[in-house]
Amino acid sequence: MLATENERLDGVAAAAERRCAELEQAKSAAETEALQIRAKLESDLSRAQGALSDANAQAARALEKLAKVQSEHASELADLQRKLSDALAKAHDQEIRLVRAEASAATKAAARPKA
Repeated sequence: MLATENERLDGVAAAAERRCAELEQAKSAAETEALQIRAKLESDLSRAQGALSDANAQAARALEKLAKVQSEHASELADLQRKLSDALAKAHDQEIRLVRAEASAATKAAARPKA
């Protein structure tokens, strides 16, 4: 009877050892898979950070270009406004001269003796 119980316990121990070995293999496989996933995620993160850095640099260049274009536009606009102001002043002066000339001509015409 003791021999039977020993055989049974030996079987239970062998099954437990097999189960333990299976669990160790599963643990090792899970750890390997976790390391592979981590490596892939780190690689993806590194690529994403590189792309973000490139996008930031591109955005900075675009902003610099925009600032330059806006500055050039503002300078051009100021020049056009100055030219318009000068042209309006000249037109106003010409209009005043014309009115004075017309008034002078009318005065001279009125002062002439009528024949």
